[in-house]
Amino acid sequence: MRLPAALALALPALIAVSCSGSPGADASLPVFDTAPSTTAAPPASDLPATTTAPTTTGPGTAPTTTDAAPTTTTTLPADDFRPALVTVASGFNQPLFATAPAGDDRLFVVEQDGRIQVLRRGERLGVFLDLSTLVSLGGERGLLGLAFHPDYPADPRFYVNYTDRTGATVLAEYRVSGDPERADPATARILLTVSQPYRNHNGGMIAFGPDGYLYVALGDGGGSGDPLGTGQDPASLLGSILRLSPDGDPYTVPPNHWVDAGGAAEVWAKGL
Repeated sequence: MRLPAALALALPALIAVSCSGSPGADASLPVFDTAPSTTAAPPASDLPATTTAPTTTGPGTAPTTTDAAPTTTTTLPADDFRPALVTVASGFNQPLFATAPAGDDRLFVVEQDGRIQVLRRGERLGVFLDLSTLVSLGGERGLLGLAFHPDYPADPRFYVNYTDRTGATVLAEYRVSGDPERADPATARILLTVSQPYRNHNGGMIAFGPDGYLYVALGDGGGSGDPLGTGQDPASLLGSILRLSPDGDPYTVPPNHWVDAGGAAEVWAKGL
């Protein structure tokens, strides 16, 4: 994936910005104080010594010890690396993320107001998808995430994360149309809807991992200091990274270890 120019656009979407919200806490909610227990590795001093057996090349040959191959490190002079900012395109409306399918020479720019713009070598090819009539916009709400299926375009599906008109987080699937520069809005399929108790801390980043599963980042639901304790509640989808497969009705869930700690089946990581 060739995305070096996208990093400046992508970085804001990866950071959950803490800001003040409405106070109020529910002390009756469960609080999860410790992560699932794991067996720690013993310190190096307690590990048994490992002896390499001698190797021989034939009868009458003295034993020889096989040593590991030496490692080499190449250090480039600092003068050979000169990072610089280069304008790829401008004139976007609240851009917050940029990505592209693997091996694609285009760049897809997510605008918070609900539109996805598509570029090729800095030239605008138009609006790939317009969800502006579906999203609630303002502050930390809006169209917040985009991820293409790992086999795109052979598998024409892609996924978006946005806050709908009620403020709830929506994870939805779309497909590209017969025109590779345009998605088909009629193919919308809602995978997941999560209510948000406040207007802020919605999260929004989504990405496919090397395991082929879709990872979904949800903020703690807002307010100042996680007043509802969702980041410490293993049963809450908020304050979590979810891991799921978009194949299914509406999706399927791989084994996620937080289930063993009383967590929701979709939760892969907590406290975020």
